[in-house]
This record gives sequence, structure tokens and C-alpha cells, in this order.
Amino acid sequence: MYITSINMTEAKYEITEREEKHKNYTDGIMEVKLNGVLHSDADYPSVIIHRSGGLLCEKYYFEGKLHRVEGPAIINYYTDSIYISVLYFRNGMKHREDGPAFIKYQANCRVGSELYYIHDKLHREDGPAKISYNKSGIIQSEQYYIHNKKMCRFNFIKYLIKKNTNFANLQCIPFDILGVVLDYHFS
Repeated sequence: MYITSINMTEAKYEITEREEKHKNYTDGIMEVKLNGVLHSDADYPSVIIHRSGGLLCEKYYFEGKLHRVEGPAIINYYTDSIYISVLYFRNGMKHREDGPAFIKYQANCRVGSELYYIHDKLHREDGPAKISYNKSGIIQSEQYYIHNKKMCRFNFIKYLIKKNTNFANLQCIPFDILGVVLDYHFS
């Protein structure tokens, strides 16, 4: 184990590197801590895991919680540095407002699945919160969630109509389904 300590006024940064041996491979792990807690101020990972010289995982922490403002807080790679998955966290919770908080990639580098989280709850108001794709990139399944509550597409659309009097988020709804829901809602 290799340990380096850096004193900056009252703060104490500690960088540790260690190896974890497994049956067929060895992982190298580097951690950055501030006063004993995983932490990195800059846009630099607090934890880096590599295997056989290839980058395997990066994790970004702020004051001991998974957190990153500009980009994913966890990035998992195939051994040749192609993404396996990315996860967005804010203050230790899965969270992203401008896209999916979890993206899993297939071996062919296409998106395999997407999950939308707000404050650690499955939630999306402009479409499905869970989406699975086949190997060709075509949607295989969709599931709708509002505040971690699963609902069918019909109830999801009813929710949007009740919530949005200006109908701003209804552009994600196919016209045939929207017509049925509007008939139901206003009859």
C-alpha cells in the first residue's frame, strides 16, 4: 500500500493506492480522502479502479457522498475504456434533471437501458422513466414512474393532463392515445 499525505492548512488530504488480488486478475485502487472521508474538490475522481493497466471504474465523492455536478459520479468501463454504465449522483442520491441518471451500455456501445431519477426516486414527466433497448437500439420496453410510483401509460397521461393545464409536457404522447385520454378526461 502506498500512502501520501498532503497537509493544506487545517485540511488533511490522503491519497492511498492498493492492490486487491483475485483469482485471475488484480485490481489497483486509488482513493483520495479529505480528513478521512472520500472527497475531491476538483473535477477529479476520488476513487479510481484499474485492472491490468486498463481503467475499470471512476467514482466522484464530495464530503463522503457520491456527488458530481458536471457529469456522472460513477463511470464503469469495459477493460478497453469503453463505457459499461454511467450513474449520476447529487449529494449521495441518484439524480439528474436533464436526462437519465443511469445509462447502461451494451457490448456494441449502444445504449441498453436508461433510468430517470430525481432525488433517488424513479421519476420522469416527459416520457418513460425506465427504457430498455434491444441490440439494434430499438425500444424493447418502457415503464412510467412518477415519484417512484409505477403507473400504466394511460394513468401517466392522465397525471400529465391534471398537472399541466398548459399541456407543455404532452408533446411526448402519441396523438391516438392523447385523443382517448382527452375524451376520457373531459367527458
